[in-house]
Amino acid sequence: MLQQAVLGEAEYDTEFRVIHPDGSIHFIKAYGVVVRDAQGNPQSMIGVNFDISRRKQAELDRQQLIQELSAFKQALDQSAIVVITDPKGVITYTNDRFCVVSGYSRNELIGQTHRIVNSGYHPPSFFQNLWRTIAMGEIWRGEICNQKKNGSLYWVASTIVPFLDEQGIPFQYLAIRFDITDRKLAEATLQQENTFRQQIVENMAEGLCVFHQIEEFPFLGFTVWNRQMQAITGYTLEEINRVGWSKVVPDVLDQEQAIAQQGGIGGENQSAQEREIQRQDGLKRTVSISTSVLSSDDGLIYILALIQDITDRQQTERENRQLKERLEFLLFSSPAMIYSCKPYGDYGATFMSKNIEAILGYKAEEFLSIPGFWANHIHPEDAPRVFADLSAFFEHDNHQHEYRFLHHDGHYIWMRDELRLVRDEQGIPTEIVGYFADISDLKRAESALKRQLAAIEAAIDGIAIIQEDGYLYLNQAHLELFGYDRPIELLGKSWKLLYSTEELERLEREVFPVLGRDRAWQGEAIATRKDGSTFAEELSLTLTEDELLICVCRDISDRKQYEAKLQQSNQELIRATRLKDEFLANMSHELRTPLNAILGMSEGLQEGVFGIVNEPQIKALQTIDRSGSHLLELINDILDIAKIESGQMELDCTLVSVNHLCQSSLAFIQQQAMQKRIQLVVEQPLNLPDLLIDERRIRQVLINLLNNAVKFTPAGGRISLVVSCQQGWGDLDSADCPRQFLVKDILRIAVIDTGIGIAPEDINKLFQPFIQIDSALNREYTGTGLGLALVKRIVELHGGRVLLTSEVGVGSCFAIEFEGGHGSNPLTNHGGTEGRHGGTAPTVPSSPELESQSLSSIEPSPPKQEASPLILLAEDNEANISTVSSYLRAKGYRIILAKNGREAIALAQSENPNLILMDIQMPGMDGIESMQQIRRNPNLVDVPIVALTALAMTGDRDRCLEAGANDYMTKPVKLKQLATTIQQLLGKST
Repeated sequence: MLQQAVLGEAEYDTEFRVIHPDGSIHFIKAYGVVVRDAQGNPQSMIGVNFDISRRKQAELDRQQLIQELSAFKQALDQSAIVVITDPKGVITYTNDRFCVVSGYSRNELIGQTHRIVNSGYHPPSFFQNLWRTIAMGEIWRGEICNQKKNGSLYWVASTIVPFLDEQGIPFQYLAIRFDITDRKLAEATLQQENTFRQQIVENMAEGLCVFHQIEEFPFLGFTVWNRQMQAITGYTLEEINRVGWSKVVPDVLDQEQAIAQQGGIGGENQSAQEREIQRQDGLKRTVSISTSVLSSDDGLIYILALIQDITDRQQTERENRQLKERLEFLLFSSPAMIYSCKPYGDYGATFMSKNIEAILGYKAEEFLSIPGFWANHIHPEDAPRVFADLSAFFEHDNHQHEYRFLHHDGHYIWMRDELRLVRDEQGIPTEIVGYFADISDLKRAESALKRQLAAIEAAIDGIAIIQEDGYLYLNQAHLELFGYDRPIELLGKSWKLLYSTEELERLEREVFPVLGRDRAWQGEAIATRKDGSTFAEELSLTLTEDELLICVCRDISDRKQYEAKLQQSNQELIRATRLKDEFLANMSHELRTPLNAILGMSEGLQEGVFGIVNEPQIKALQTIDRSGSHLLELINDILDIAKIESGQMELDCTLVSVNHLCQSSLAFIQQQAMQKRIQLVVEQPLNLPDLLIDERRIRQVLINLLNNAVKFTPAGGRISLVVSCQQGWGDLDSADCPRQFLVKDILRIAVIDTGIGIAPEDINKLFQPFIQIDSALNREYTGTGLGLALVKRIVELHGGRVLLTSEVGVGSCFAIEFEGGHGSNPLTNHGGTEGRHGGTAPTVPSSPELESQSLSSIEPSPPKQEASPLILLAEDNEANISTVSSYLRAKGYRIILAKNGREAIALAQSENPNLILMDIQMPGMDGIESMQQIRRNPNLVDVPIVALTALAMTGDRDRCLEAGANDYMTKPVKLKQLATTIQQLLGKST
């Protein structure tokens, strides 16, 4: 190279190695330039040398790595599937192994994603997790089930490695997969075999367990514990390994023997024993344990144990022994004498129970050893009949007859002999078995029965005795009841001929199951006389111990006619009650509607809504207001009385503080008492429990009593409200329980005044509606006479009572009391009335499509109110329209008017009011249906609606709220209260 550079044939650029002073070899890179004179002759050389040892070493390492990678790739291609994809998962490279395993060619795979081999085995979340992992630059490892081109499945163990750029973002993925299909198939086969074996173990009738000894507690470690083991011991596998076998074997010695002998650890290869164990629930059971030693490769001795609960079997064996002992005892002590005898000749006995001696006085051996003993002791008058009956016995194989038999002491007793013939396989008689029973008492009873039958012949009711559906006896009244003349017409015949087919089916279906269970039945039936006529029959049936049916019957046709008339009267009464309820509802509306205008106008005039009012006019308006309010109270009292009388008043009971109840009631009469200088006193103990009542109704009771006390107490008097809790006795005649359980806790609230008092002869008039003691035209005290009637009925609805003591000129004490059971909260509702609100609103049919409505009913509002809230008033009464609209305009609201339900719907849709005042009773479409229609409009769902009604009957409030109202007000409406409600609802809606 140097010679060529001097000759000018090449540049001096070469590499060579030099030996470093430390002995190491370095690679040098040399560059040189030959300096020449003017004639081109070389004069000198200028050059630069570089130490490139590191670079050369890197190149050598790279070449070695390439060689290793090439070898690795060659080895990998022989055993693994290698695929490279771009960041989107598109295949850019695949080795031959992938083509062989998948069945696709390289051309079919390049440019595709792995969806080409997706088997659908894995859920989408599986691949979402895979992509999430590698997209974050992390390596993913897992097993995937793929599908070959021919549709078969194969499994691969896959490792996906992302290649990252300088920003750490994957620019390609390398996937290396190994075919593990054979392994997965082997695992599935093994799993199937294990599952099959496990099913066998779990479904064994015996308990099966496998265990081995361990050094520490619990000394025995269980590895198998089937379902039956858990059933026998009550322990699961985890529990028995935690608490130890010692919990199952309670005795200490038994525990040691169980560990030493269980399956022959250190003993025989097989063993069996019975042992008492204690279950987890504490019950003791006896089990049979069979064990054997299992071979193992881990050096441990495993024991297989089969355990069977034999407690029931041992119990059965004990019961069989006891049964045998009992049978022997019964055969000795029973009144029935069991026997067997030959079916031929003199019928000599082959067995006789030992109790024969106690009943007949003979020893059993006498029947067995003396020929003809039985036949020779039958009463001579009965013997021919008995032996004649035996011929029929051999035809039917069983028979029963009665005869007299000579007792050992010489007198005859009546015997019932029931016998059965035993035959062999060829039908030849081999033995007679049966029993004797002494029926002397029964025979005497039959004689007594005949005398008793004679005594009931004169009975008015029809009486009959029936045996196996046939008449055994019937008295004369029974004959006459069914139109027969002679007993022979019915005796021995079936009672069923006295009833129609339909009635017999009803008796079989409804009566005889009850009669068979209870042995008695009483009821009614439709019977048929001899002439074919029918009549209503009252029937009493009794089934005796000897299966005789005693029948007592009578004709109740007249009573049934009376009941039918009574039923008709009840229906008429129900109809009259319904009409009264409708009348009350209508009267409530008709009275409250004008009152609404009167009270509303007077309230508006007093507030100056319609202009300035002078002092005399205000006094006149106050008189109107008081009179109207008094009239409203009268209406409310009348309606309350009517609701109670018709059973429509329902209590809404909650727990109420007695102290709060009294204080809130006193607040209503304090002003009146102050005006008359009456002293109010409250006396009540501390820590009174709460009272379960309808708070509004009981407050109404107390206010009524307090109002009466103020009314009838002269100025300067005294009124006391006294609360006490004490114990008293209940009704001693109404209970059979111990005396201490008749103690009643009594809560008493008394109103005591120093008023005019009540004469004794007038006390009974007080609690009757519409009656006043002072009823003269010039009476001093006003009132309707309804208040105390309401008090009495409301308290009784709560299960309480009202008490009164009074003395003319001294004062009166009205008290209400509530009782509770011994040891319980005395302040509970014993009236049986469940606390609930009014009834459910009826379903209102959908109205037809609304017609186009004229907007002429919209009243123009002054310009200054254009920005104020717009209120839609739905009302058909002119007086109420004038009162409410005038008041609300004075309060700054804009008003639009609808006089029926359809107009209200149309205006609500077109004008979008801020609030709707909806009267309930309107012509055409009522307010309930109008609110339902409005609430169906999505634009009007949130518009506040206040329902105004003059009905004030049970369930009105709930019906309005269910129809869509936000609030409910009863007419006559207090205008201030209405304005407050409107302001609150508008505040919430904004």
